[in-house]
Amino acid sequence: MPRCNTNDLSSIFNFGFTHSNKVPAGAYPKNEIPVGGTINLFCEYSNERMTSDKFDDWHDDFQLTILCKPNEKFDIPIEGFPTCKSWCPAEKALPPPESGMSLAKDTDPKKCVSYAWYLFSLMRVVFEAINQSLPGCQS
Repeated sequence: MPRCNTNDLSSIFNFGFTHSNKVPAGAYPKNEIPVGGTINLFCEYSNERMTSDKFDDWHDDFQLTILCKPNEKFDIPIEGFPTCKSWCPAEKALPPPESGMSLAKDTDPKKCVSYAWYLFSLMRVVFEAINQSLPGCQS
């Protein structure tokens, strides 16, 4: 039966990824995936997630499922390949009510708002003015 060799995935380690078929040091290696089989790529460190999860049918699992093709090569996307970045849940402290501010719910900076259900390293947390008629805010 034709197979893809997981040693062909060695370059993913340079980008902070690992795969579901990797075995601990000293264990019997599971190097081959049959044609038509899949393997999952994911960030090596648990505090990191893929910056984009759009290449497979599971867009919210932070894993990239790749197929072993009949040419015995893995189907790895070349364009827009994601990177791994530190992340944290988007739960944030709320401003006091007297501030007139709330967590932003949109990503358009011209509307003075920004929100995500998780945040990557270096992303900003933005609050919005409850009263959008304040100077600098556009509806």
